[in-house]
Amino acid sequence: MDSTPSGFALGGIPIHIVYMAQSKSFFGLRRGSTKTLTFSVYNGKQVTKDRVTNVKNPRSSAQMKQRAIMATALRGYSALKEICDHSFEGVTYGQKSMNYFVSENTRMIRSVAPNVNLSLYKGNSVSNAYIISKGSLPQVLLTANNGDSSFEIRKTFAAQFTFGDFMAALGATMVGDMVTFVSLVDNPDSNASVYWVRIKLTDSNKGKPFTATENPNVIASLTEGTDFETNIDNFTTGDFSVTYLNEKSTISINIDKDSVTQSMGVIVSRKSDTGWLRSPSTMVNLANTFNYADALASYPESGEKILNGGNV
Repeated sequence: MDSTPSGFALGGIPIHIVYMAQSKSFFGLRRGSTKTLTFSVYNGKQVTKDRVTNVKNPRSSAQMKQRAIMATALRGYSALKEICDHSFEGVTYGQKSMNYFVSENTRMIRSVAPNVNLSLYKGNSVSNAYIISKGSLPQVLLTANNGDSSFEIRKTFAAQFTFGDFMAALGATMVGDMVTFVSLVDNPDSNASVYWVRIKLTDSNKGKPFTATENPNVIASLTEGTDFETNIDNFTTGDFSVTYLNEKSTISINIDKDSVTQSMGVIVSRKSDTGWLRSPSTMVNLANTFNYADALASYPESGEKILNGGNV
């Protein structure tokens, strides 16, 4: 049985892993603890480590900041799990995709703070400019239009263009390519809601014509279940609009279900001989105000120090 002691610090919080080992048991793979050992299974292998019975719970300002950042990333993943557990090209679906999301987004939150939202202490997920995919396909660049609460992609089309032209402008150039629009909507008393609309380029829809001067809703002439799918209940074309604004050479995108979308991202997917390819996507925030300071203040520091804001 091989064992390796290790130790490191995460955001100022000392982490010490004592003698973790891989082993085989006469009784097969084990889970649980004895008086001195803890057993678990990781990637199909037995992992054994010393049981830790005395755990310190430091609550310094720096440590609580790190916990707030980690909590925000974890709750963000929880909200976006149905998308982000398989959205990172080259990363194994499931747990490893979760680890990738949390790692990338804790780094993102630190880098942009205080211009970022944090989950309140023991609170819910919040909208943010989360990194929701990575890959080798071209990125779709979004900008926020705060004036009409929508998101825009700036592309130029001829007066007459087809659905295939529209999809190609987003990087979906091959039949079978899919473009998925992902939105986050904050809820005051629960986790952020996630809505998505996935549009597919097919032989039958790629030649459908549109007239740019009429500002068409591109999705209005498509068939749900064949050309596009969505998790929006009782969907109507008013819930999701993709409109070409000729005078601005702009595609305006809006998912409007119950309340205004706070963050949006776009992911292009293509099936290849080696697996699924993705485009990189970082969500764009509609708002430019953030709860960073107020949310951080909700995390208690040094619980025994009442006058320092700690709780009992």
